Amino acid sequence: MYRKVNTSHRIIKSPLEGDLVAYVSGSQPFTAFALTKQGYLYCVHTDTGSATKLLTLAEDVMKPTYRIELTVGHDDRYLAMTYQEQNNHDLNRGLILDLNSGETVMHVDIGDYRTGHTRFPLAFFTHDNQPIVIHGTDWNRIDATNLLTGQLLTERNLSEAPEEPDEWNCFSEWNGHLAVSPDQRRAACLGWVWHPIGMVYSWRLDNWLNGNPHEIDVSEEKKSHAAWDYFWDSEITWVDNSRLAIWCGHEMAQEITEPHVSIVNVEDETQYLIIEGPENNFYIQDEVLIAKQKDMIGLWCCNTGTQLGQFQGELQHYHIADREWLQITNNIWRFTRWDLVQDS
Repeated sequence: MYRKVNTSHRIIKSPLEGDLVAYVSGSQPFTAFALTKQGYLYCVHTDTGSATKLLTLAEDVMKPTYRIELTVGHDDRYLAMTYQEQNNHDLNRGLILDLNSGETVMHVDIGDYRTGHTRFPLAFFTHDNQPIVIHGTDWNRIDATNLLTGQLLTERNLSEAPEEPDEWNCFSEWNGHLAVSPDQRRAACLGWVWHPIGMVYSWRLDNWLNGNPHEIDVSEEKKSHAAWDYFWDSEITWVDNSRLAIWCGHEMAQEITEPHVSIVNVEDETQYLIIEGPENNFYIQDEVLIAKQKDMIGLWCCNTGTQLGQFQGELQHYHIADREWLQITNNIWRFTRWDLVQDS
């Protein structure tokens, strides 16, 4: 039976002291993390409308010209703050905080060779019950580090990587946005190669950390999923363990001129579905795609492409644990929760 979407709303007054710079939802219900212009990092309790100040960041990572992004992982224990200099495309760095202790456990840096054209490659996941961060360590290199021990798990010499097959079409030079599959067995990356072509590829995390450090460089399980000329500023999100959603298309869909999301099967590298209408910066939950659609918010089914609903509002932030999107206007935070219901 066709499904439709019901929504409900709630409003809180901003619990922050200072202007918001960056915001990310946590993995726990009614939990988010917010950074203000003054360098205050908060844990926000969205159910009560209160906030706990966790720490104050140093001035050298809070410059007005920095574009800052927050990423949270491992049961909200670790938080990464990456920052790019908007006036200098050669600065792309970050740090990782242990929110239990308030200490900086890692500094991350991908060098200064054209590294500002994509977001910093970084993602959290768990391997053998250990908290792991995947992160860039150079302009053309991604590694994995155990956050508890500080051990680099993917030590290797890139010049000793296996020879690329003649038909190889899965290059990766400048790496960007990373996304880990729900079962944490596979990771996808959006980056670019010269002469500038945007690329989306994925590789097996379990193989990478269990004996083959070159899995990410050259391997049978490294798959190519999209390529565009002069375009690499896009969103990638997993639908489930075998399907990846990519904004603005797949190489098989280059003739589509409207904004769209292409859903691809990562196992056989085939296109599964095209959903026309969503704009960049989208989210997926329970096989439903949530995205801005012009001056509205749209929801689509990732299995059929059917639009399930269209609603007034701005999609500024999204809370996975609470099925809510957040719109901030002046000092007011408006949360909209969505639920699927049967259409009677």
